[in-house]
Amino acid sequence: MVCKMGKKNKKNKKNKEVNVIDETQIKLDLPDPEEEQPKEKKENIVVEKFNMYKFIFKILAFAVLVTFGILILVYKEGAIGAIYLITGIVAGFAAIIRVIPLLRTLKSGKARLICFCEILLHLLIGAYLISAALVHWKAIHVHKELEDLTGMAKFNLTAYKYILVALLYTRAICYFWITILFKEETDKVRFWLHVIVITVAIVLAAIPLTPQRVVYALVVLAFVCAVVIGGEAGTGYYRYRKSIAKPKEKDKEKKKEKKPEIEAPGKQDEPDISEIDPNTIPINEPVQDNSIVS
Repeated sequence: MVCKMGKKNKKNKKNKEVNVIDETQIKLDLPDPEEEQPKEKKENIVVEKFNMYKFIFKILAFAVLVTFGILILVYKEGAIGAIYLITGIVAGFAAIIRVIPLLRTLKSGKARLICFCEILLHLLIGAYLISAALVHWKAIHVHKELEDLTGMAKFNLTAYKYILVALLYTRAICYFWITILFKEETDKVRFWLHVIVITVAIVLAAIPLTPQRVVYALVVLAFVCAVVIGGEAGTGYYRYRKSIAKPKEKDKEKKKEKKPEIEAPGKQDEPDISEIDPNTIPINEPVQDNSIVS
């Protein structure tokens, strides 16, 4: 019996040692909240400082947009080439960034094939528009007037509208094709967004849209964006100045609090006449004569 009790005590001691070791390991593995707080504070300070100086970038964006709008108005003929270039870069870049996400997330193989064909078509359209910009700049350097353009440069002026329609229409049709026929996942926002896209494509096909009108529309858009960004830059600078003035106001308040307030003598310090006994006779203290008697 004594041996069994000894064995049990040894097992209990071992279990206690294991528990102590496990607790120390857990304590070592757990991150100290005191160490995490300074990191979070540093990150918050960095974010606050970046937000404080964000108005500088908005001022630069405002200047770029205004300059862009003025240059387009001054150089209207050459700006059409810029319209081709911007549209081509947007179409090509939007196609490139959609390749991997679409092919990985789509469930049906046929839906992947349809989206892949659409992406290839948009890449070809983007490359064609970039080359059309270079052709236009070469032609406008020689002829200098839009009425004098010939060949591919003249063809691109009339074909630009239909190229835009092809980009928007194929995107909307591809979306409805894979979501309705192949039951791919979607939501209300994407559905109504593609309804708007196909509507815009139909409207563009119906109206007499030319690159010249696109230039004017781009100028208006540039100035509207510049006004919005300029307003945000002004409010951002106002917040920046206000944040600088806050510490000074706090220091002034602290100084006011530190100044001791001098209280006026209260009525409690004065003797109450009713408390004085009229029968008491005041005893005059003898006057001390400080003079020296010789």
